[in-house]
Amino acid sequence: MTFMKWAATAAVVAVTAFVSGCGGGGSDSNAAIRLINASVGYSTLDLTVNGNTVGTGIAYGAASDYSNQNVNATTATIANNGTTVLAPTMSSVSCPSRCSLVAYGWNGSIARTIIQENRDQPAAGTSTLYLLNLAPDAGSLDFYLTASPTAALTTPVASSVAGGTGAVTVQTIGTAGSNYTLTITGAGQPNDVRLQVPSISLPALQTATFIATATSGGTLVNGMMAIQNGAVTNYLGTNARLRVVSGITGVNSTTPSNVGAYRNALTLLDPALISPAIGDYTTVPPGSDPVTININGSPFTLPSQPTLASGGDYTLLLWGVPGNVQSKLIADDNRLPTTAGTAKFRLTNALTNQAGGLNLAVNYSPLVSNVLPGFTGVPAQPLTVSSVSVDLQVQAGSNVLYDVPTLTVQQGSVYEVMMLGDAAVSSQYVKILRTAR
Repeated sequence: MTFMKWAATAAVVAVTAFVSGCGGGGSDSNAAIRLINASVGYSTLDLTVNGNTVGTGIAYGAASDYSNQNVNATTATIANNGTTVLAPTMSSVSCPSRCSLVAYGWNGSIARTIIQENRDQPAAGTSTLYLLNLAPDAGSLDFYLTASPTAALTTPVASSVAGGTGAVTVQTIGTAGSNYTLTITGAGQPNDVRLQVPSISLPALQTATFIATATSGGTLVNGMMAIQNGAVTNYLGTNARLRVVSGITGVNSTTPSNVGAYRNALTLLDPALISPAIGDYTTVPPGSDPVTININGSPFTLPSQPTLASGGDYTLLLWGVPGNVQSKLIADDNRLPTTAGTAKFRLTNALTNQAGGLNLAVNYSPLVSNVLPGFTGVPAQPLTVSSVSVDLQVQAGSNVLYDVPTLTVQQGSVYEVMMLGDAAVSSQYVKILRTAR
């Protein structure tokens, strides 16, 4: 296939040009409306408008049929198994004649936007593609269209599309049935691939919206393509992210441990690093492909190989001493806070010779309690304000192991505190505080 030349570069447009928010006013008006379930947190959703059923049991990545409803200043109800999860208002402005109501976000933080589907037909020989980022946790994204999955990612067709109804419109020259590879990366980071769809069709004279949606880990994205007045196709991500964190220490202070970790010929933890050490998240295939561990040059056999689900972020945690190493796979929640003015904290315990669990306190108030070795405390969301200085402590009973008296907390961030190594030897345990997102 010959890759077609773009007729125009991507241009950022106002979201309301084709994705409309809540509105009011207008005369009594009927419109054809359907529900698109883009919320990975809900396996099925239902939609009613003025008590009239539009769709029931709509699976993630699917759409209901269109239903003709009065949308003049009316209230819709989006429900999951009979429980209302969102009750947005609609209007003849946001849905003038035909539209898709798109539910997105995670369970407990669902939102909606509207795609107007009365856009003009593209000119002969062209197709119009809208790009919509409904994955707020993923941050800003770049979109590439190439002739094949292996083509170099040189110039994105859309750059820095903001998470949470960020929208861009692109018009291309093509012929009916032309296929492209669509690749989504972190903004300005072509090597940070969040999703790749090897083949999508952009038929001539058609208008389509490609939607980036959230995943369980918060960093990778899923996708779906909605043809105006036509079908919706779901494109689930085919990768996960994995890192290896080692709290392993040597037998004594003069015998350090070198830990190497590998999966599918990828290095997850560089053996040149002296443990305790933290590897970077690496994009890997899902499933149970083996992770190979070497400790001081000798192989260590994991009790069970980690099984990864698509879209997830994971930490393979190692702790103990050579000859008595333990491991645990932890599913990381790297989704951003959903409440304005908050930050998320989590505490990971990979200490040896530590009796009992660890506690995390902010401004001397307990936040995460009794985190045992090999576990991560459930992320909490303390109320905070940007640039406010707080005292953060990790405690083992009444003993303070780590104290940051003037931590400047940025709202909307995810913080992780890691306690790694031998708690009985001050020179052999490491305290790490950093932002995960």
